[in-house]
Amino acid sequence: MQRTRRIIIGVLVGLIVALVGLWLYIRPAPNHNSLNLGKADSPPLTIEIVPPLEFDGLTRDEVYGLRRQAVARYPDLLGHDYEPADEVFGQIEDGLPWWGMDGVFYYGVGESSIAGPSEESRFILNPYLLVGLDIWGWSVFNVPRFQWDASRITPEQMALDDFPPVCQAQALHWDGGNRQADVTYDVTACLAEINRWTVTPVTLEDGFFDIIAYNARDFNLNWIYIWYPTPDYPAVPMRDWPIKIPHFLHRGSSCQYPGDCNNMSPFVPQLDAYFLGSVSATVTAYLWKDEPDSRTSTPDMIFTIYLK
Repeated sequence: MQRTRRIIIGVLVGLIVALVGLWLYIRPAPNHNSLNLGKADSPPLTIEIVPPLEFDGLTRDEVYGLRRQAVARYPDLLGHDYEPADEVFGQIEDGLPWWGMDGVFYYGVGESSIAGPSEESRFILNPYLLVGLDIWGWSVFNVPRFQWDASRITPEQMALDDFPPVCQAQALHWDGGNRQADVTYDVTACLAEINRWTVTPVTLEDGFFDIIAYNARDFNLNWIYIWYPTPDYPAVPMRDWPIKIPHFLHRGSSCQYPGDCNNMSPFVPQLDAYFLGSVSATVTAYLWKDEPDSRTSTPDMIFTIYLK
């Protein structure tokens, strides 16, 4: 009987050790990334926006290499040695396709969803774009309100680097000494170009957008509050206080491409489906490393998005 107990206890101890080992293996590595904020040796500068790039078929290590290179272009902005945060990028899978820019904005789900440069490269290759916009209302995902005029869009047109027209970030300015940065989206110019290729014109009010903030999370600015003084669509009362940024990259089925794609998750009511409403609007993101007491707590950084 005692021998049996010892065997059972030994098996249980071994199982516990194995489970602890597995947990230590799969848990994300600690994130030590930080930005050089609030210091006089961090003068204002303008940061070049890098255009999207094809990621299809890359390994996670190759994506990490591109991310490290992008961060290293502005070493003075770092407060600590940089390594892509596992909690943000650790679930990227080797060799998969990614949602493409042409797929997201023109083709939609299915076989052509991966067409064009990878959409997440807009943010992965621009790490200091801490908070960006994905204006999906001017895309195939807003059908029937939005429809490309396929009768005028040829394969040659689709092959152009700037087609389909997508509203992307411009003019990123950084002022780490004052704990602030800003970026501009020229929605007026974007809308004019997009309407050259639609069945019927779309308006600013069709320009729903999501807020993408995993770059902030990667640099340990983990909490966000959005101030955007235009009507929400739909109205979401829970947007009235800070939340912990949950965005991460992983293998997902939303593209409906065989074998799935690397993409971003999850849907976040506090950060998704904002209503563009008007030009000359401002989206202000208040960012904190640790959970703030309220939305009026002094932020670690303010990131401003100008819509013109």
